[in-house]
Amino acid sequence: MFFDGPLGHLNSTFTPSLSPIASGDYEVLVGWDGKNPANDTVRQTITTQIQQAHAAGIMTRYWDTPLYPIYARNAVFQTLLELESDLLNGDDLEACANF
Repeated sequence: MFFDGPLGHLNSTFTPSLSPIASGDYEVLVGWDGKNPANDTVRQTITTQIQQAHAAGIMTRYWDTPLYPIYARNAVFQTLLELESDLLNGDDLEACANF
């Protein structure tokens, strides 16, 4: 059992033994819908959140990522992976498995 840390709002009280994963609402933390290319601000926001968690030894997961259109979902997933988020969260398990 563990406590999911608040991605984007971590502090020194969150450790890997308490919170091996930090997660957060993608729409609230990032807001980019994936329909257009990610701009530098979006990429920097994601990078900062991931680096903060990784510096504490904590993995990252964003939830409530866009579902449709599929190209937008895939663009968000691809960007998260490129920027080294550890886990993808999705409701369409078959699509996620095939991503």
